[in-house]
Amino acid sequence: MEATWRTPPQPIPEAEISRTITADVVILGGGQAGTCAARAAAESGASVIVLEKSSERRHSYNGGGQIGHINSEFLKSRGVPEADVVEFVNDWQLRSNNRANTALIFRFARNCGRCFDWLIEPLTEAQRQRIEIRQMPLQGPAKVTVSGITTWVGCAMVQRDNQQAALDYAKNRSEELGAQWLWETTALYLEREGERVTGLVARDSQGNCIRCRAEKGVLLASGDFSGNPDMCRELLAETVDLLPNKKWGTHGCDGLGIRLGVWAGGRLEPRPLSAMGGTYCYPGGSPQDPIGTTAALWLR
Repeated sequence: MEATWRTPPQPIPEAEISRTITADVVILGGGQAGTCAARAAAESGASVIVLEKSSERRHSYNGGGQIGHINSEFLKSRGVPEADVVEFVNDWQLRSNNRANTALIFRFARNCGRCFDWLIEPLTEAQRQRIEIRQMPLQGPAKVTVSGITTWVGCAMVQRDNQQAALDYAKNRSEELGAQWLWETTALYLEREGERVTGLVARDSQGNCIRCRAEKGVLLASGDFSGNPDMCRELLAETVDLLPNKKWGTHGCDGLGIRLGVWAGGRLEPRPLSAMGGTYCYPGGSPQDPIGTTAALWLR
């Protein structure tokens, strides 16, 4: 059978695994999600291991500091009206053609504001003053509905340096609380006992294989798959249908975390999936662009 991105690698022989380390939580990826997860888990009392493929010296974060959310204390302090959570979730489901997991979107809607406030806790007052709210001050209503689709003001333009400061604080805070960061280390595959994922095997920059055991769980936070042409061609079905001769670039992540999950028996949602730089939607940017990216009619 031809090898594809779905084909798992062969397990590493036990004799080649140089050491085993254990923590409550093992996190793959030290970007925005992984770094925040490390801080949150450590602050909750969990022991943490973070695997990051880049070196500590070259470590950086994706994104331009734009964080869309609703109902944070920060937004309220800037005069942004509170959004109705049920209305927000209904709109999200409309935009996603009801493909999204409603329970997860509810969790996001109910907690994203609190998470944003938590993220910017370490910023100084001067740094907070530099955060802009997209389309504020308002030139019209804070909420606009067009053809049944609604958008809200609420995208905080944090700025790249503020984002860097907040995430660096999260990384440093996790280390202060005992988190172990393994730099230049790449996961090879997840390990299971029965139906439970118990950890992963990784390789460091010296070629040594390490087993990271997770007492509570493994978090896959290594990004999307828009830098993996094979995954894009298979999973971004709508884009492939519209642009059958498209040459996929390498402008994003390689989908390692998703591949690890599939190899361990995880089930992907029905296609088309979302990938940054591929087919994706955002829950409204401002009253100036209420339709967003998904509610569109494509004509040729």
